[in-house]
Amino acid sequence: MSIVSEMQRFKHPTLPDVTVYAWEDIRSNVPQEILVHVAPSGKVPVHTHAVDAKMVIVGGEADVLFDQDQLDHDGQEIGRKTVRRGDIVDFRSGMTHGFRAHDNGLTFISINGGIVDPDSNEWNMDNLAPAK
Repeated sequence: MSIVSEMQRFKHPTLPDVTVYAWEDIRSNVPQEILVHVAPSGKVPVHTHAVDAKMVIVGGEADVLFDQDQLDHDGQEIGRKTVRRGDIVDFRSGMTHGFRAHDNGLTFISINGGIVDPDSNEWNMDNLAPAK
């Protein structure tokens, strides 16, 4: 048994700035914990999931992009908020969100109901537009 092992690495064709790392077998719609890295000045376009997702920021900084109408209903802060190491971003299923990383990139642990799948066509992401 090795004391150092390599995590599985995943990319999605419409997310060129994003690399996902998994330390266990994963598939969509099954709870998972994954490490996500967004390149410096990279973007995760606004999108939704059919599952809940909690993101624990472990490095870098980014603007989190919110859907104002969905958040108004819950009385939460509206629009765009800068997050950094130690912050937690919590989105229920169906809530529109995205990230725009700052110059130092963004790294977070996503604890979710099963977003990533080895087959990029099976990722649990809706309304995802190509990154610009």
